[in-house]
Amino acid sequence: MHELSLKLVSMGHDVTVFTSSSLDEDKCVTTLNEIVNIDGIKVRYFQPLFWRWAWKSKIFITPHLVSVVKRDLKHFDVIHMHELRTFQNIIVHHYAKKYKIPYIFQAHGDLLPFHGKEFMKKLFDILWGYRILKDSYRVVPMTKLEVGEYTKMGLADGYVHLILPAHQADKYMDLPEAGIFRKKYNLGNKHILLFLGRINKIKGLDFLLRGYAIVAQHRKDVVLVIAGPDDGYRSPLDTLIEEYKLSERVVFTGLLDWQEKLTAYVDCDISCRCPFMRELPVLRFEAVLCNRPIIVAGDTGCSEVVEMIDAGYVVKPGDNQGLARTIENILDDPTPAVEKTKRARDYIIKNMSLNVIMKHYEALYASAASQKEK
Repeated sequence: MHELSLKLVSMGHDVTVFTSSSLDEDKCVTTLNEIVNIDGIKVRYFQPLFWRWAWKSKIFITPHLVSVVKRDLKHFDVIHMHELRTFQNIIVHHYAKKYKIPYIFQAHGDLLPFHGKEFMKKLFDILWGYRILKDSYRVVPMTKLEVGEYTKMGLADGYVHLILPAHQADKYMDLPEAGIFRKKYNLGNKHILLFLGRINKIKGLDFLLRGYAIVAQHRKDVVLVIAGPDDGYRSPLDTLIEEYKLSERVVFTGLLDWQEKLTAYVDCDISCRCPFMRELPVLRFEAVLCNRPIIVAGDTGCSEVVEMIDAGYVVKPGDNQGLARTIENILDDPTPAVEKTKRARDYIIKNMSLNVIMKHYEALYASAASQKEK
């Protein structure tokens, strides 16, 4: 959404973002009660109650938001709401209805009330969630899988507006030299199997590790790199690594900044994303844009777009042998994977770049805003 907001600003639109001040468990933005200009985007931060607890629970109650929304919301032409079950959406929905301001809604994957806290999610939906969805001008899924999920939540087809995920392809035109990441982590000439993302249970890292363990049994030239911050799953993952005796063959890097991510993608041989949640949103094609083949788990939003544009390899979730076999096939004969990746990269640049997708959002915003006076 930051990229979309930046693009809107560059197109001459006035964009304001309301968000909490939480950065992580130990840090908050200190600039409160005023609008901060970030790259042309007007950002207003609201302090959550008990912010350390808020970060852990992902429940951000921001009381000061109420008075600001009550005062200022009437001045906007259109609103874009994100995620479903938030305090902020309850308040914004109320005043959007009161002032007749149209809004677009986007769940970003976590729509159906499953995968933890089911009772609380269903209770939220009864009290507020279904109304937030049904009162929206349009909801915006990014895959056909998500379209079906909105339908299950009671949305008629006319309210569902599919827009493919946007990729800021121009950021991948000038890639770093090969070898920087390998040198930093002393990986030599080993093949690198890369996971880049949060270390969270839903990311399917246990599946990835089991597939890698099969490969590691008879290949000593492959290392698994897990790059990203711990999001509550590092300890169980360490136990699994110890069980498979892979402590010396799995590298954790922690959080990487943008340039470090690029060096990791450039030096890896395969990038893997194996989430088990059907509700996860689409894959971001950073690896493909860095000319590296990808493997994803099937039956997810990730795999849907990968299969649609033939951008990589899809394996059945839980099929450890199938995952291992796919990894080895790519390593043993990389030419088909290289050709597949190049075709996919060209397609993404032409059809899914931010410049292309932003036109769809702009048209949707304009259509919604035209309803304000009606």
